[in-house]
Amino acid sequence: MSENPSIEDITIIIKTIHRPWSCNRLVKSIQQYASTAKIHVLDDGKPELRFSVEHPETAASIDLLIETNEFDIGISAGRNRLLASVTTPYFIMLDDDHVLTEATKMTDMFARFRQLEDRLDLLAFGDTSVPRCFSMHESTRTMYTENHAHAVDDDVQWCDLVTNAFLAITEPARFTRWDEQLKLHEHWDYFLRAARNGMRVALSTAYGVDHRHVDNVNYRPIRYRSRYRSIVLKKHKLRAFQWRSSPRNLPTKLLFGGCE
Repeated sequence: MSENPSIEDITIIIKTIHRPWSCNRLVKSIQQYASTAKIHVLDDGKPELRFSVEHPETAASIDLLIETNEFDIGISAGRNRLLASVTTPYFIMLDDDHVLTEATKMTDMFARFRQLEDRLDLLAFGDTSVPRCFSMHESTRTMYTENHAHAVDDDVQWCDLVTNAFLAITEPARFTRWDEQLKLHEHWDYFLRAARNGMRVALSTAYGVDHRHVDNVNYRPIRYRSRYRSIVLKKHKLRAFQWRSSPRNLPTKLLFGGCE
């Protein structure tokens, strides 16, 4: 790492499939608002629907494009391959339908991360996001995500579960990795295991990112596959998982009491 870390010390990783227009929009926003960051993209779509086919000039302008021989290796395997390709000490993970804007304030965000680096490994960003923590209702084996922060330092809130737009130190993230049996429904599984591994996760709403969802007939069948939800529930011996706080009259227990 350089003595004075800069955006050049960050690699932005993007897993994409069947949304070439969306991926192109994201890459162009990175080139506008974080021009010195490295960009790595993995595309496991059908050959005729790939980013490089629809937007060859943009694809040629990035630092690394991985196009898999196998169709649909899944989001977890794709992210693991992308993370393995990172040689910088920091990386940013984004979904292919995110867009960087002036509100991202990349330089300021990285400086803030560096101020707190002895207290966190991963900092999510998004001006509409909320901190969430895992809680469990034991008798029904239902897990909830409470709107809760373990600790707060000005704009930064430590928690368990954050969005898929985050800046992280590369090595701690390599330790957890994504579960490659999960082509979908990998999100909360990753952060649950990260919390168990002691990863220090936080969120700041001071830095924005736009989530502009893109859907199409080629993407939809890949996006909606409930069998992976069943796999991850069985893995964690759960009957249900709720992306919401538990009902007020339901006694639940926070799974982690972490702080800075």
